[in-house]
Amino acid sequence: LVGAPADPAVCAEPSGGPVLGPLERDSEHVRMPPLASKAYVDEHRIAMADLVNDGESAWSSSSPIETDDGRLCILRPLGKRDEENLYHFGIRGLAGLSHDLSTVYNWSSDGFIAEFGASSTNTFNRHDLHMVAVDPFGGCIVAHGFLRSVQSDVPELGIAVAEQWRSCGLGRRMLLFLEAVGVAAGKTAIELTTVQHNTTAQHVFETVGYEA
Repeated sequence: LVGAPADPAVCAEPSGGPVLGPLERDSEHVRMPPLASKAYVDEHRIAMADLVNDGESAWSSSSPIETDDGRLCILRPLGKRDEENLYHFGIRGLAGLSHDLSTVYNWSSDGFIAEFGASSTNTFNRHDLHMVAVDPFGGCIVAHGFLRSVQSDVPELGIAVAEQWRSCGLGRRMLLFLEAVGVAAGKTAIELTTVQHNTTAQHVFETVGYEA
C-alpha cells in the first residue's frame, strides 16, 4: 500500500493548548461533524500522542486508524509516488464546496505537479510534514493533512477529508496526530489554516479545544 498509486476508478467510489487565530464566521449551511465530548477528545489526543511518541516515527512509519464508524485507514507520510492518487483525492474525493474550500493545492491546474513535488520534497527533508490517510480497500487517499514549517516557532496546520469520510472522526484524528507532532517538537502554539467560509473545518478545530 505505502506509496502505491491507486486506480482512479476505485478512488472515485466511496468505501463504505495550541492557539487558533481569528475566525470569520459564515451563515451558509454546511454539514457539520457530530459534537465531541471532552472525554472523547482527551482519549484520542492521548492515542495520537502515543502513535507520534517522540515525533520521529511520524516521518517514516504507517499507523492504522479506526474511525468512529468502524472503518479502517492507514495514516502515513506523503510519498513521491502519491502524485496521481492525491490528484484524484482533490478532484473526486473533495466534491463541490469541499473542493472549492480546500486551498492546500491548486487541484485543477498544471501548477499541481510543482506543488506536489514541493510537498513531497519538503516532507522528505523534514521542513514540512504532509500526511495522508489511505483506504486499505482500494488504496485511495481519503484525507490529507500538513504541518508546515515544522522548525519554526509556530508551524501551520491544515486538513482536508474526502466527502465520503466526513463525520466519522477521521479529521479530528489527523488534526490531533499533527498537533502531537508539534508538541513532540516542543512547539507551544500552532497556527490553523482555513478560509473564511470553511465553517466545517472551524467546527472541527473548536470541538477539539481550539479557541478563536
